[in-house]
Amino acid sequence: MTAMLQTCEGAWESGRSCSYPQQLTLQLLLPIQTKSLTLVFHQYKIPSHIELFIKAVRSEKWRKLGFIRPSDNSQSGYEEKEQRTVFLEFPCSFLRLVMQRPHTN
Repeated sequence: MTAMLQTCEGAWESGRSCSYPQQLTLQLLLPIQTKSLTLVFHQYKIPSHIELFIKAVRSEKWRKLGFIRPSDNSQSGYEEKEQRTVFLEFPCSFLRLVMQRPHTN
């Protein structure tokens, strides 16, 4: 869904009025075994739910690692960014984030 992505100061965001869920798939040049992945969320453009998937090779089925439910950030008055760290500890060449509708704020 490349047409629905916009770049914004070195980051990306989904286009206005896009359909959900949105998927972001990363293909790494070499298989890696990382210990963690850190996600930083915008102050008010925050998905309500993100599922994480990995796979080691293209022919393999996606393996669901779990999900994250970021805060809607209303406690900070939508002024602070939220950071979440996910512990992977699995070798992978592909990482997929499936993001649901954003929080209403």
